[in-house]
Amino acid sequence: MRCDLNNKSGSEDFMEEKNRHLLKERMSVLKTKPNLGPAILFFSGGSALNSVSRYLKSYTANSIHIVTPFDSGGSSAALRNAFAIPAVGDVRNRLLALADDHNPETGPVSELLGRRFSTLVSAQELREELDRLADGIAMGRRVENDPRLVAVCQELANFAQIMPADFELRGASIGNLVLASRYLRSDRMMTKAISWFSGLIGARGLVAVSADADLHLAARLFDGEVVLGQDRMTGKEFEPIVHAIEDVWLTASRDDCQRVQIQCDSEAAEKIGHADLICYPPGSFFSSLMANLLPSGITDAIAGSDCPKIFVPNRGTDPECPGWQAADAFRFLAKQLGHGSGSSLAPNRMLTDVLVDSSDAHEFAECNLQERGIQLHAEDLVFAQGDAIYDPEKLGRALLTLSLGRN
Repeated sequence: MRCDLNNKSGSEDFMEEKNRHLLKERMSVLKTKPNLGPAILFFSGGSALNSVSRYLKSYTANSIHIVTPFDSGGSSAALRNAFAIPAVGDVRNRLLALADDHNPETGPVSELLGRRFSTLVSAQELREELDRLADGIAMGRRVENDPRLVAVCQELANFAQIMPADFELRGASIGNLVLASRYLRSDRMMTKAISWFSGLIGARGLVAVSADADLHLAARLFDGEVVLGQDRMTGKEFEPIVHAIEDVWLTASRDDCQRVQIQCDSEAAEKIGHADLICYPPGSFFSSLMANLLPSGITDAIAGSDCPKIFVPNRGTDPECPGWQAADAFRFLAKQLGHGSGSSLAPNRMLTDVLVDSSDAHEFAECNLQERGIQLHAEDLVFAQGDAIYDPEKLGRALLTLSLGRN
């Protein structure tokens, strides 16, 4: 339902029913022809959107995922330290979520790229396992008859040659090692590496980084403390922050708080211009969403697009936003977008809609959405009343409906 609806006339009811019927028909067509699906674009990172991505790929092969490359923890950290590269973990994660699960040719390679090295064996045993993979032995068999697996093993052979002697393989993602190797062998161009990886797994969607750069995140909290590195903001590898974040910016390293600016990736800007709908989705608010908006050119590209731009706030607790409600995140996002790239862009050029679960609509009563030219949509988006997370099918369907309804 739309929460701004009042009593409707019979003709309005008829038109709504007709529109629902047309949308249902279009969804049925897309189920069999996802290549005709809408280009729904997400600014995201991490794993929060993976389940929605898996649902959407059944209806559209044209979703676009602008992913942050600034993470400084997890499996990506060792690769960044060793080779001074952007973070590849979120890119690999999203690509695998978009993999063609129904193609028997891509299933084995997706399975291998989704595996990790053990955390329970010695460094020597891990090196021996890497050498077996490099020699073309994967998942207990030789892979010479599977060109996709052969390609992966070749990248792992390259990685084994360039890997520092003290590189930590324990818990390392095989997909991350492969993507990093391909990046280094693709003139350090993430677009080329992603395109190659996408082809291996038959990705039903497009992935790009907001900037192809070896940079890190820094944040200033409301108490004045400066936090360096994405991994110190998320509450996963370090103690959660106590105060909310007031500002976030890019730095040359996680040991330097000096602000730097970088131009956005040209493919990312191009994809924004071709989107049918832009979504600011749930996930880590600062290190996934706001980080993607930092490179120069991103907000200008958003403003230049005529498609709907929809904010879907987090439900439950985001460790990066202690004490915040959904409306607080909206206000921060609207303020940042309203001043896009130092310009005087009106907020409704950057943010046109807010999509929430019906139980959260009341939180936006004081946000003056109508005065801002922003429309509030309240839908049933959770598994059951009181759940802290979205039902990916319900959220995905709502985004498809909003996208198709505007076309």
